[in-house]
Amino acid sequence: MRKTTIITMRNTAVAIFVVWAFGSLNILTRVILLLDFPFEDLESLQMKDFCAKVNILLGQMSVLYDKGYTYFLFVSAGVAIICSYIGVMIAARSASTDKASAQKARNTLLLHLLQLVLSLSSTIQNPLLTAFSKVLDRETLVRIQLYLYVFIIIFPRCLSSLIYGIRDRTIRLVFVKHLCCQWRRSRFQ
Repeated sequence: MRKTTIITMRNTAVAIFVVWAFGSLNILTRVILLLDFPFEDLESLQMKDFCAKVNILLGQMSVLYDKGYTYFLFVSAGVAIICSYIGVMIAARSASTDKASAQKARNTLLLHLLQLVLSLSSTIQNPLLTAFSKVLDRETLVRIQLYLYVFIIIFPRCLSSLIYGIRDRTIRLVFVKHLCCQWRRSRFQ
């Protein structure tokens, strides 16, 4: 089998090292750009928009780097998701001879594709908040920030376990029982 020749301890260690190095390179670049800022103007700086890591981008180079990094991350993750989805779809179609099994595999893959796209949308959360901060008041912005956090950060991570839990007959009964019980209890209060 070809999988055992590709996935070795050495290749796994190299992949982990590359991911860590890429993440560390981003942080190191941000620190270097932060050190480039003239700190004699620090007393006059005030946080005007909202409290976020974006507000630490003090210089123009930091802002350009953040935009470039966000675009690069979004595009590269999007390409990886599309290529992975196409590869898995081709493998699932060629492996399955049963139509019902192929349909179930396609639906599962579409679920995971939706989850990955929602996770990918988390890269645009900060640019959205920055754009909203220029036209909305602080209270509305905080509400939007909370909604975005729930729907862009938390929801995609819970989606597949929720769907697989609902698919399982045993868990579905317990889930529906507790959901309906909570709904009935809250309706009467």
